[in-house]
Amino acid sequence: MTLITTLCSTISAVSQSYFYKRYGVQEGLPTEIIKAVAQDSLGFFWIATDEGLSIYDGIKFKSYTEILHSNYVKGFIEKSNGGLLVFGDLDLYEINNTGDTIAFDAVCPVSRVLNDSSVTYPKQIYEDQNNALWLSEAQSVVRLEENGFKRFEFDSKDRTTQFLRSFSIFEDLVGNLYVVSFQGNVFQLNAKNDVFESYKISFPSQVEYVGVFDQKLVIGASEGLFVSELDADGGFEPIDLAKSIQSVSFVKAINDDQYFIATRGKEHYIANSDFSAFEALPYEINNINHVYVSGENDIWISSNEGLILLKENLFQTVSDQDVFMESVTEDPETGNIYYATDQFLFEYNPQTAKNTELLDFANGYFQSLSFTGDGLWVANAFKAFLYDQGVIEKEFDFGEQRRFVTEITQDSSGNVWLSIPGHSYSYQIDQNYDLKKYPVPLGEDGVINLVKEGDRGIYIASSGNDSYLFHKSPEDSMFSNISAPLGFEVKSNIEITGLTSLNDKIYLASSVGLLVHDGNTLNKVNLGEEFQDLPVRSIEEYVNGRILIANAYGLLMYDLKNGTVDLFNESYGLSSRTITANGIMVSSTNDVWVCTSQGLCYSSYALTQSKETLTPKFIEVSVNGEPSATNKEVQMDYGSFISMEVSSITFPESDVNYQYRLDPSKDWINTDQEILISNLPSGKHELQVRAKKYGPFTWSDVNSVIIDVNPPYWHSGWFVVIVVLGILGLIALTYSYVAIQNRRKNHRLQVLINEKTSELLSANKDLKLLNDEKNNLIQIVAHDLKSPLAQIMSASDLVKKEDLNETDKKLTEMIKLSSSHLMEMINKILDVSQIESKELDLNIQSVNLTHTILQVANQYESYAKKKEIQIIKEVEMDVYGNVDEGFTKQIIDNLISNALKFSPKKSKVIIKLIENQHKAILEIKDEGPGLSADDKEKLFGKFQRLSAKPTANESSTGLGLSIVKKFVTAQKGDVWVESEKGKGASFFVALPKA
Repeated sequence: MTLITTLCSTISAVSQSYFYKRYGVQEGLPTEIIKAVAQDSLGFFWIATDEGLSIYDGIKFKSYTEILHSNYVKGFIEKSNGGLLVFGDLDLYEINNTGDTIAFDAVCPVSRVLNDSSVTYPKQIYEDQNNALWLSEAQSVVRLEENGFKRFEFDSKDRTTQFLRSFSIFEDLVGNLYVVSFQGNVFQLNAKNDVFESYKISFPSQVEYVGVFDQKLVIGASEGLFVSELDADGGFEPIDLAKSIQSVSFVKAINDDQYFIATRGKEHYIANSDFSAFEALPYEINNINHVYVSGENDIWISSNEGLILLKENLFQTVSDQDVFMESVTEDPETGNIYYATDQFLFEYNPQTAKNTELLDFANGYFQSLSFTGDGLWVANAFKAFLYDQGVIEKEFDFGEQRRFVTEITQDSSGNVWLSIPGHSYSYQIDQNYDLKKYPVPLGEDGVINLVKEGDRGIYIASSGNDSYLFHKSPEDSMFSNISAPLGFEVKSNIEITGLTSLNDKIYLASSVGLLVHDGNTLNKVNLGEEFQDLPVRSIEEYVNGRILIANAYGLLMYDLKNGTVDLFNESYGLSSRTITANGIMVSSTNDVWVCTSQGLCYSSYALTQSKETLTPKFIEVSVNGEPSATNKEVQMDYGSFISMEVSSITFPESDVNYQYRLDPSKDWINTDQEILISNLPSGKHELQVRAKKYGPFTWSDVNSVIIDVNPPYWHSGWFVVIVVLGILGLIALTYSYVAIQNRRKNHRLQVLINEKTSELLSANKDLKLLNDEKNNLIQIVAHDLKSPLAQIMSASDLVKKEDLNETDKKLTEMIKLSSSHLMEMINKILDVSQIESKELDLNIQSVNLTHTILQVANQYESYAKKKEIQIIKEVEMDVYGNVDEGFTKQIIDNLISNALKFSPKKSKVIIKLIENQHKAILEIKDEGPGLSADDKEKLFGKFQRLSAKPTANESSTGLGLSIVKKFVTAQKGDVWVESEKGKGASFFVALPKA
């Protein structure tokens, strides 16, 4: 993005000031001799220079040197149909800018030699009421119409001596057309005979400008500015000298009430609507050729020292003092303003714009002012005093305590409150001028930064994370701490420097940003990424639910309803963006007054009257560094990156925020004027951009472009065919090569094989015997142990049905439990054996995990009820996984069984099931003894004994979690645990989603 060097200054002009910015060679212009500037229908700025034609898009200047036949470009004319013409020594073109392309269409031939079919060295262009174009040459004017070309020649005495000006052209109120030579001779067109005739009234010599404004004829000449009244029935009255100004070069209406008067010198003027008052611009601009007012009412000046922007400021300064302002207050009855520097106290009358020095305390230090019904209360160094009618009526001296009075304010009861840091009490001066003290329970190192009245009494701002805000109602005898807990993290104690109460909330200016206290919590107000964490020095209630705050960027207006933030800085007339603590005041007429480090500023403009920011345009688009069209759709290959420059073509350029998003449903992303995007998937994407200027501006309309990303080449049919053929060919070659090599090796290997065969047969026989022994043992366990155990368990169930005494019942139950434990151990040993023999027969299919989990969990309800354990199921419905249903049930069964075994009575076992993009995640959480670090290391091993014990002396084989781990891994899942000793355990199983 092009960097623009900015020179800012505030200049007064008939009670108005302007932001000043200059563009020259350093900013990209080909020369600093600028002849004219204009905007096309899309808002782009075109600049006529002595080194060709340039365009400015709000980012950079671009020159068109190869289009024109001469580098000397004179100016522009905006036609009534919206077209824009540019003319120079050898050129006359219409500029057609579509955004993607710029076309220059020739309007008429222009040549060096005078002839009947071309224009020669045009100086000015005028479009009459019939849409005919009139071009002034050195000694003639040419009329261009759809049906013809005609030149009107004048006497040699009317030949111009200038390169830039010759004949000026205007029409009166009934459409009569006049031509004025540079020498001041006036000619009227005889429409009937189509000839020019001398007019009865002549103008002064060296006429450079003639224009009609609101039934007034305005003439700029070497001797000054002249004005004449246009007659209703045609013609005009003799001219009068409005002001003797040397070499007037151009006149432009800049609004309904003011005119810009440009000259060939360095001094220029702003005149009022009837040209009765003139005020010189105190900034020198050398030789102005043209003045243009843009669509945003900015003033663009074409001069011999560059292109200059004057932008009307919202804020004005009250004096030429560029010193630090300490405080400001208002007398609401007279509207007079009182303000102070460290040494001086002033009174300012807005009606007369007069400043009056009231007090000069060379050894003092003015810190705060508050106007009351008794007069002006002033805090100066160690004193607080009442000043009225040039006399200090009352004075309170705190010099013995060596404490500054930093803030002074009056409440609605007429009491005056003082902020004096270093005390644990607040001072009050009542209506009888008696001094009272009220205790404040300040925190450690806490000080009183501010005392201010709110909706419910008096508030004190201090510092500390639990002692930053205090309150006293009218009935209280002391202040109480109402600091609410912080709803955000801080690294050090917060410091409150300002406050205002609004809508039952207290908004605080603090060292960590803008905060809001709702009585329960202290939270940060979201001011956006740019301003969020910056300290706020001052805060004041404004109008329509807005508050004004000050930070390092300047003055911010925050809308409590919609959360928008508007910034006002030097670009809007503030002398400096450094604003004094508590240096904001809203007057009785809602004017905003701001104390800055370089003077006192104010705005009578309603800052809430927002305008819409201009819609940003796609200035330049490139794909992989190559320029692309900026129309509504951009094509790019997969894997490419795209760069876009956007601009709202609004000024100052640096005071605009831009945002973009790639989908209307996505959040906006902050950006500068260059947007870089890469790694887009194939398909169409809608890139949207919008803009917002600092100050009273809303977000612009959205502009968008479609980015169409072509599919990658490996998605195309021809690539698939080539790859398949290549693979088949490679397979064939590989097969042939391997076959040849195998035949060569077979002979060598056969000998070696024969030698090793006997050894392998012997080793294999031994291994087979061992494997058979293992299998036989497993068969014995499976058949010889399980069947008797099953019979024992069945017999015990039958015995339990008999009428037994208590001893026999216990023995029978013991037999039942022991045989069940042994059966469980045998089953798990068989499971482990099956896993290790790699004979798992997985049947992976889509399984409803929700149903499976609930089915297994319900089987444990009676067991849980015996232990008074509550099983809580928090499972998402219809979660499916690609799993083996039988193994998955065993996983769930083992984990729920373990949770219940190790959970104490009257506890909870929580079973959760959630899903993300790729996995279904099961969590089983208990409130048991938890796991130690040592437990976690050996958790999933075989026959492991952990520190935790079953809470009802249940049996445990030490194999359950080992089986869980192996079954989960076999299904391409993950299992892990989260636990702290004494705080229960949570087992997680992640399985592939269906």
